[in-house]
Amino acid sequence: MKILQKLFTVFFILTVVLTALSGCRDSGSGRNYEFTLNLASNPGNLDPQLAADSASIEIIKNTFRGLMKRNGDGSVTPDLAESFTMSDDGKKFTFVLRENVFWLSQNEFTASVSAEDFVYAFRRMFNSASSSPYPEDFLCIKNAEKIINGDVSFAKIGVTAVDEMTVEFELEYPYAGFLELLTHTAALPCNEEFFVSTKGRYGLDPGTSISNGAFFVDDWNYDPYWHENFIHLSKNKLNYQPAYLTEEGVEIAAVYDILPSGIHYDIKSENEDSADFAEGDIEAFKLFDYDKKELAGKTFIAAQTKTYALIANPESEISDPNLVQALGIFTKNFEFESELIDGKTLERATALIPKAVMVSGKSYRNMVSDASVLDANTNPQIMWQSAMESYPDGLGDVKITISENFPDSSLIYSLTDSWRETFGTNFLVEIVSSEEYKIKKESQSYDMILAEISSEKNDVKNYFDIFTTDDNSITANLLLSETAASLNDMVGYIKNAETIAVSSGKIIPLFYGYEYCIINENADGIEYIPFSKELIMRKAEMF
Repeated sequence: MKILQKLFTVFFILTVVLTALSGCRDSGSGRNYEFTLNLASNPGNLDPQLAADSASIEIIKNTFRGLMKRNGDGSVTPDLAESFTMSDDGKKFTFVLRENVFWLSQNEFTASVSAEDFVYAFRRMFNSASSSPYPEDFLCIKNAEKIINGDVSFAKIGVTAVDEMTVEFELEYPYAGFLELLTHTAALPCNEEFFVSTKGRYGLDPGTSISNGAFFVDDWNYDPYWHENFIHLSKNKLNYQPAYLTEEGVEIAAVYDILPSGIHYDIKSENEDSADFAEGDIEAFKLFDYDKKELAGKTFIAAQTKTYALIANPESEISDPNLVQALGIFTKNFEFESELIDGKTLERATALIPKAVMVSGKSYRNMVSDASVLDANTNPQIMWQSAMESYPDGLGDVKITISENFPDSSLIYSLTDSWRETFGTNFLVEIVSSEEYKIKKESQSYDMILAEISSEKNDVKNYFDIFTTDDNSITANLLLSETAASLNDMVGYIKNAETIAVSSGKIIPLFYGYEYCIINENADGIEYIPFSKELIMRKAEMF
């Protein structure tokens, strides 16, 4: 039966591809270009249920499709899900899969993607023998916590195949972030037949890697002692279904149009990206810190992923919450002057979480207002003087430590000059190398430090790491947000946590900062997903 099914699948695939290609409306202006990019490291494992490093995740996101996907603008939309429904109680999601989506590997394994592929993937993830690092990210699914605790079998995870093209998820509780959770690599499907055939080497080389997405791995060379390492992806033509015209002139819309012919990744240090781009050897690269020289005259995608904030050392006298609040109130109304502000470099921060952070596919920052409850009408000088009564000998010099990598140190000098004039305390700015900055931060050898608060994934909780160990009210609100049944409730709990954090007298948010993807001016359609640092290339063209 499986042989007949495979023969039918291959026949159908060839029919679809040949029909599409024969009538494809391809101008030839930007399609079928092979892009070259750099990867900073060798992918560790192209197994979606195990992969954790950024190189692996970028390859996986270009070779797999899941039920939902995150777009370059941060929104979450259906991918393999042709449609989905949610039960009235919010505890059951039913997804109908798109038809005519296929698995393909280097050794020409082919099969249709089915609901069972998702069931098998989640069972693998929750099977402790797999050693997946991700089960705790999916605690909202029925029986997840019981499986993790060893109380029930991994086969009891609340994911079932209703029929060949319908998969159903049962949740322990209504969770507003569930659709966003399905964009995670661990939620991608796994074909059981192919997985078993790899005999424990799934995703470790071209022959044991598979694709149900835009590209498949057709070559992969890595030797840590050799300098010309690479991984090559070719178009998965089984899933190439562009728009075309029938003989009757009827336009058939694109099901899954893959524009590049392939992607060649050279595995080399990030330090070589800029030079390779200038030489035309690569079409895009990522820049995580501001560099005016690198940005000048180039086309780029900017993502606001970080917050620069002054943090007081808890062992220093300046950590007195009333003193920090007085500085914060003054700073809220302070007029910074810099050509870097309000462009794509820095933006005045009104709270803790920057705009690129998404909650259920929407920008959290756009959904809420200023999180500060510090009363701007309070006279900060009076507040400072009142607090200083506890320090009859004064504070002495207060040292502000900043890294040489901060885009514009003059901003901090102008602020501390005004603090000095207003409060009568001597604030000194010290600029240190990135190495020394790291040492001072870890050893808390500072009075106040300009910290870059960021995250390696789209998770608001990561922006509260400096608070959650000793701020029970912040922790409580973040925990409530994880089980919120509605988006409004989820955002409300996060807003509560953010308000408490900003008004705690421990931190003064100053600026939101960006990271960038630099792209060739003749390229179009490259999507950059911040946090996970992915370049999604399915729609990329070169004109």
